[in-house]
Amino acid sequence: MFQNFLIFMQALAAVFVVCVAAYLFIRFGLRPAYRGRGRGSGKVKLLDRMPLDSRDNSSLLLVEVGDKVLLLGAASGSITLIKEMTFQELDLDEDEEITETSLEKMPFADLLNKLRRKNSSSS
Repeated sequence: MFQNFLIFMQALAAVFVVCVAAYLFIRFGLRPAYRGRGRGSGKVKLLDRMPLDSRDNSSLLLVEVGDKVLLLGAASGSITLIKEMTFQELDLDEDEEITETSLEKMPFADLLNKLRRKNSSSS
């Protein structure tokens, strides 16, 4: 009887240790990778993301790479380049720092509408 109790307590302790380890990994291990919603400070920056379906399987991504801005389509397992642009095409200055406030001033949907109008007028 006492041996069954010891086995139960060992199993309970193992589950507790696994839960604490998982919590610490998620809290401190993954968080730096997702800090700032993925907006990097290096040569590649995620400017904005727009989900296209409710399950979050596909989305449009606006990514800055050097002096180019890429509009990417991301679906489960694949990423497709839709359009490569410059900051002038977006009516943004290259020197302008992309911040949360500048993204709030120009929502992603407005940016897409602006690009759609430019494409239809240049065709």
